[in-house]
Amino acid sequence: MRKGLLFAALVGCLIAAGSADATLPCAAYSACAISTSNSCATAQLRWCPKGDYGFITIRVTVRNCLNAPLASCPVRLDLSALGDPQNELGTASLMIVGAASRLDTSDANGAVSYVITGGGCGRLQLNWTATATCATPEVQLCSNSTTYCVKSPDMNGSGSVNFSDTFKYSPQLSAAVGYCGDFNCSGGTVNFSDTFVYSSHLSHGGAYAGFTATASALGECP
Repeated sequence: MRKGLLFAALVGCLIAAGSADATLPCAAYSACAISTSNSCATAQLRWCPKGDYGFITIRVTVRNCLNAPLASCPVRLDLSALGDPQNELGTASLMIVGAASRLDTSDANGAVSYVITGGGCGRLQLNWTATATCATPEVQLCSNSTTYCVKSPDMNGSGSVNFSDTFKYSPQLSAAVGYCGDFNCSGGTVNFSDTFVYSSHLSHGGAYAGFTATASALGECP
């Protein structure tokens, strides 16, 4: 009788432990990946604050301690950035659109994606941490830092494309050379093909709030 009771208790404990494991996010089985759109030979990313030119995507897949997808788990993404604008721009910044801390919920596959847009031209170091908040205490799933060479029609990193950027672009068009104004990545040549790119974004208008990357000596882009 006593052995039977002990066995039943053990089975109950194992079931309870398995049930707990099924609802807990597990960093060892979870995964994070970062990717960009609209790259070229001389820039890992061409982007615009509006998000209509290129962007960074951080995809987090939350898995439980049984190595199964964990749905409906809120995940917080915390961002910070360092920026080194190209010297050719003079006074300028690099910026990230949106809040430095973002919260979203994993889908049925345990996945959640964050799209990050911004502006400015130069070298950008993006630091990011993904934390599952569906457990107490919270579980940090991943933390990483990625550096890009970026360029944008928002040349001064103000969060909009306006005539302040035209003042940055025009001298490069006049000289027919520049890194930041070479939107079609033709080896540093700036011509009316690049103007077609710039003018299409200038006509969009709009201003987008976010945060400015902390100035840092990261070095010039090619």
